[in-house]
Amino acid sequence: MRSCKDTARLLSDSRDQHLPFMTRLGLRMHVMMCRFCRRYDHQLDVIETVVASYATSAEEMHPATLSPDARARIKESLTD
Repeated sequence: MRSCKDTARLLSDSRDQHLPFMTRLGLRMHVMMCRFCRRYDHQLDVIETVVASYATSAEEMHPATLSPDARARIKESLTD
């Protein structure tokens, strides 16, 4: 059986990349049997949800685009 340390690393990696089938299978089996890794997996889900929610609300409050006036002021201050 895979160690909890390896499982934690793979759970984190699985958020960013596609893991091979056998790795995912071993990971799921470990998570089903280990309450600590199951809790860690759940915590990663919560963090992912909160970050996605924050990113959406931050974008709505502060759009990433600058007005032409703001761009001109920044460009002017950089050339001084």
